[in-house]
Amino acid sequence: MKRTYAIILVITVSLFLAACGDNKPRPKLPLGDKMEDIPSYVMQGFKMRNTDKGGVDWELEAKGAQVFEMKKKAYAQDFTMHTFEKNGSTSVLTGERAVINTDTNFLEATGNVRLKSDNGMLLITDKLFWDDAKKLAYGDAAVTVIKGGTVLKGVGFESDMYMRDLKIHSRVKLKAKDIGNEQ
Repeated sequence: MKRTYAIILVITVSLFLAACGDNKPRPKLPLGDKMEDIPSYVMQGFKMRNTDKGGVDWELEAKGAQVFEMKKKAYAQDFTMHTFEKNGSTSVLTGERAVINTDTNFLEATGNVRLKSDNGMLLITDKLFWDDAKKLAYGDAAVTVIKGGTVLKGVGFESDMYMRDLKIHSRVKLKAKDIGNEQ
């Protein structure tokens, strides 16, 4: 029995030392061969938080992420971002992918992007940019905004994360709920 453990230990150590050699083939990475194209960290259960004066401004969680320290970028997949205002208002931004500048916290969200504010408004688009310095969400893609039975559609938008100051840039269409017939 001791001999079996000794053989397993010798094989394990041999494999480990063989893997550490300088002459091993380098795997071909899909991102490129440059050092800046190799992620510094690859993780599941990614969490990023922005704080100001002890309070949390926003928090982003993702199923997976790759952090590139040299590029100062984080790439997150299947993410949810909660934003918090000092008065207690919150908004939730979700999407399939996010690219975050780790210096400025500028965010580009793509793929089934939804922004839901606590005032009941829901914004739906394919691409949204979040400028953390200006506290501004914007985009050039088609956008749909829903609140109750009212649907506002257009192309291009600009808003705060709580959708109190929302502007649609072009091709605006409004379908409003008829409140005159309610009882």
